[in-house]
Amino acid sequence: MTLQESFAVERGNSNIEEVGKFTKAFRVDDLSNIEDGEAFTIPSGEDYKIWSQRMMRGGQPVLDREGKPVTAEYIKCLTTGGRVVKFFPSSLTKLAFRVNAETGKDVTSDRVVRPEGDVVMYVKQHPDMDETVRKMQGCTIQYNLKERVPVRRFGVPNDKATKDDVENNPIGKWNFVGEKKPENFGA
Repeated sequence: MTLQESFAVERGNSNIEEVGKFTKAFRVDDLSNIEDGEAFTIPSGEDYKIWSQRMMRGGQPVLDREGKPVTAEYIKCLTTGGRVVKFFPSSLTKLAFRVNAETGKDVTSDRVVRPEGDVVMYVKQHPDMDETVRKMQGCTIQYNLKERVPVRRFGVPNDKATKDDVENNPIGKWNFVGEKKPENFGA
């Protein structure tokens, strides 16, 4: 499947719409089938499209505190192996808060797990996500799994948590590979 063919699929989904820019930093726990060790290129030109997906739970939209639907924004990228994947740039800044996998309760040490790699460092130095991802067009990024972190499901308070509320979130190492690097890389 080409990127253009995958765009037609997105346009046919009632939960997804094309948007003009990245607007928020909603953290998505799903890496949408980017596999450990896989590399993909940030598209450019007609292939650079930003998509906004409404988050659903139990067939209903997830709402924020103001009652508006929660969305996650991504671009579709082609892997070096020829697969089309969704890339959520917010996964570069996502923190995971470790809990005890048997109880779902907070742990007291080694609690915060952060993504690593030179792509993560670049994003930290240039925090406007829309502008930063645009500067990465044409760059190839490799994802390596750092750790699957046991975390508590969103919205469950510590005092009510049980083993059934635990999910495993992937936290990765993201590095630029290949010759092309973004503008101001290393600056």
